Amino acid sequence: MAVSKKGGTEKSKVALVGQLGISGLKRSAGVIDEEFLPTLRGGKAYKVYSEMASNDPVIGAMLFAINALARQVDWNVQPVDDSEKAQEDADFVDSVLHDMDTSWDDVVSECLTMLPFGFAPLEIIYKRRDGMDSQDPQRKSRHSDGRFGLCKLELRAQDTIFSWEFDDNGQLLGFTQQDPYTARNAYIPLERSML
Repeated sequence: MAVSKKGGTEKSKVALVGQLGISGLKRSAGVIDEEFLPTLRGGKAYKVYSEMASNDPVIGAMLFAINALARQVDWNVQPVDDSEKAQEDADFVDSVLHDMDTSWDDVVSECLTMLPFGFAPLEIIYKRRDGMDSQDPQRKSRHSDGRFGLCKLELRAQDTIFSWEFDDNGQLLGFTQQDPYTARNAYIPLERSML
């Protein structure tokens, strides 16, 4: 594709594939700095949001109501089409969701912590489905087909997120979590997380 400058005298080629711009997200050293109010910047925001969710009766009641309604939803997996393969895939996904160490309702409840905080980072922890007789908890499963499934989708507390990791184009790569007791950092790549 050729693009000409004003007057049409100079032409340059513009690539059709690939990113040209950036998101514009204000960030520095993995910390996002988009908040206008100083009291809601950085780690101070988590304390304010927790206090509002716990101590404000209107906000607390609304969060409770949303959580209670979401936990009543009947979740199910539907095949993408009428083919036998699609039904097999749907059955497998359904078996994965009902074979985790935590219930799907608990996962939904953890996801809903995004309401006061604006985000809910969960780590995806896989397991090999080696049956109930497996001595390794990372392999214990109701199924013994040797396939990989989900052990759990576990919330990483919002106030433990130390930094967000981005590539040179501003694409999110993952996040670093800091243990509040040991100060140990753990990097969780986007491929191993749900946000």
